[in-house]
Amino acid sequence: MSHRLAVAAVLITAGLVAVALPAQAAGPAVALPATSAPCVAIGFVHEHADAAGVALAPDLARVLAEARCARAKAAAPRVAVSLHVDDDVTAVAIAAPAADAAALADFAAAFAAVPGSDDELACAIAAAALACDDARHVLPGGELAAAARAALCPQALAPAGAASLLALTPTAVRALAGAPRRTLAGVAGDERPELRALARAAERTDLPSRLAFGQAGAGSVAAELVDTVHRRVDQPFVAAAFAVPMDLDRAALAVALAVARDRAARRWQLRGSELRAGTPFVDWSWLRGDALVAFHRRGLPPVRLRPGEPAADAAAERDATAAELRELLADLRRPVDEREIAGARTQVVAEVGCQLRADASDPATVALALRQALLRAVRGIDAGAVAAVTPAAATAALARVLDAPACWRALLPTPSVALGWRPR
Repeated sequence: MSHRLAVAAVLITAGLVAVALPAQAAGPAVALPATSAPCVAIGFVHEHADAAGVALAPDLARVLAEARCARAKAAAPRVAVSLHVDDDVTAVAIAAPAADAAALADFAAAFAAVPGSDDELACAIAAAALACDDARHVLPGGELAAAARAALCPQALAPAGAASLLALTPTAVRALAGAPRRTLAGVAGDERPELRALARAAERTDLPSRLAFGQAGAGSVAAELVDTVHRRVDQPFVAAAFAVPMDLDRAALAVALAVARDRAARRWQLRGSELRAGTPFVDWSWLRGDALVAFHRRGLPPVRLRPGEPAADAAAERDATAAELRELLADLRRPVDEREIAGARTQVVAEVGCQLRADASDPATVALALRQALLRAVRGIDAGAVAAVTPAAATAALARVLDAPACWRALLPTPSVALGWRPR
């Protein structure tokens, strides 16, 4: 069997089902890695003109994309798939041996089809509502992120709740699926007609983009720390989220936040499973195109106090934890030096600049690399831009984030008569 590959990657609208690809001229080309194997990549960046569709995008998008992937995989079992879903983009990269190039067309056709029955769509809506509820109420990080987005983002970008998803009907989902959308297409590699046909897309530039509905930071922001009792935590969690300015250079921001992660790691030790709780010290991803940067700190765990021992309550521990977070944020205003910038650039280049080897032959590897390449193009970040970030640019990027509208939130454990905290 030939190990040469045919590859296609598709970016489709978040939360909405892709329509069939019309045979029109290909859109603007996206630069993609080349291999010794013939390949083609297609990118669709869809931003909705419907505000409700944007608000519902993340949770409904993932369920619908997974359902379409499963059906398309059944139609083309030899195709390797790499799927990514975030707030405004669903990216699907597919790869197959060159001998099975026709399978890419079969996969794309099956993936583009709207689920046919009301039962299918009703199941997708229910699954999305469950995922939404879990994401926002099970892990501390999800609860804190939802509160920050609700405070900092306008309605079109704010998270939808499970109740809003359950209010959708199959008819409404079909209507969203048929809405016009902003698109971008790119081609690389093989010039065979059957593969180039996959790269043809309707080019609509007259539609308002997702950002036309407002940007993060346009919501109603409360500067004070607001806390909520969370029955699944046993120690306080404090988060400070900041809106990312729309015009901030993403390469400079990525390097600046790598510096922030390094400073936080040098200053603090983990106090538990922060990563599993969804509360890393610094939370932002160029891959997801996050509209917010969040900083987290987990408080000390409670202890069983000896009789008569002075005790502090959860509110006192929350205040001490918030003070630690404020100290970190103050330290992040310190200028970035040459040593820090060198390490941060190396780290981000390794993440952003992952290149596909010319002799790559595994379809899954090629699909993943192409998906990453398409997302780099969508997010406007590349290894060259990262390598050019200066200490002054990183310092300025951090300052702009820290000066942006902010939201402070805390989660407190339920009170316990047996446990408490020693005063700090």
